[in-house]
Amino acid sequence: MSTTELYNEMEQMVRGETKTYSREEFRQCCDEADRITYLGVARKIAAHVRCEIHVHEDELEFVCPP
Repeated sequence: MSTTELYNEMEQMVRGETKTYSREEFRQCCDEADRITYLGVARKIAAHVRCEIHVHEDELEFVCPP
């Protein structure tokens, strides 16, 4: 998967849906150049698709508001 594919996947979220990724899983899905700044990428994706991001110790949770 690439960063672009992550964007596309998140754009398909519907109201009230939640997607959860382990930090490592999300990082590995990013393009190689984006892996160092994967949290910044996650925040940009969340802002772009207008969902909340909850950053936990081992997980990233994207929540699309109802």
